Amino acid sequence: MFTHLIKSRMTPVKFENGSTLFMSLLLLLAISLLGLNSIKGTGVNTRLSANSIATERTFQAAESAIDRIFLEGSQDETDAFFIAMHVGEQYNCITHDGIKASKCERTDVFDSYGNFSSEFGNTLFAASKTKHIGEGPAAGYDTKLFATQVFETTGASFYAPEMRVNYATENVLHWKRFGPATGFKRAE
Repeated sequence: MFTHLIKSRMTPVKFENGSTLFMSLLLLLAISLLGLNSIKGTGVNTRLSANSIATERTFQAAESAIDRIFLEGSQDETDAFFIAMHVGEQYNCITHDGIKASKCERTDVFDSYGNFSSEFGNTLFAASKTKHIGEGPAAGYDTKLFATQVFETTGASFYAPEMRVNYATENVLHWKRFGPATGFKRAE
């Protein structure tokens, strides 16, 4: 009477013939591929953040060039915009030492990150060009005595990280300076 129960319990165990090993190797392969893709993703994210930093660095250098000229031009004791006033255009190179009233040379570095290289490695350059647009009336003042001088300053920067793509930015600011209608005099 219990013979049919005993027979069902006594069935021989089937061998899996390496299927567990095969499945674990497939699982290991899938995990390895996921790990490699995450490493690739980290590399891409690092390059994206480096590009973002370089873009922001060039933008800030161009803005610094504009701000420096605007600051100099708004002070009475400076002649930073005198050439632009009388000739029409003025070029300035912004270096880590200050303003140079000429176009930039290879050695006129605004900032250097790491080791300076004469081949533009990790070097940031900043320059500005100020144009005298014209003269306008000074609202609320005698137009024979006072006027506003209108200027346009373009700030430009160039960043050359070593062995990478170069970055360049150009920004423009229109500004006015209030003064005598006969023109500004060179600071003594």
